[in-house]
Amino acid sequence: MGGSSSDRVVQPSYEVGQFEIALLDYQEAMTLAKQRCETWSYAGAQAFGGATRQCKQLGGYGGVACGGQ
Repeated sequence: MGGSSSDRVVQPSYEVGQFEIALLDYQEAMTLAKQRCETWSYAGAQAFGGATRQCKQLGGYGGVACGGQ
């Protein structure tokens, strides 16, 4: 989980392997974001914006398989 306390932004993240399927749990992400905000002495968290995707496939013939959105 990334983010910046001065910007008041938390960025939940996850990683999956090449042959794995991501199962997203938005409630868990929100719970973790609230906990991070509280460690920064903020009262809570509120979701905003959309999702960002960054896919990388290294190895094999090399290179990057796809970019972000």
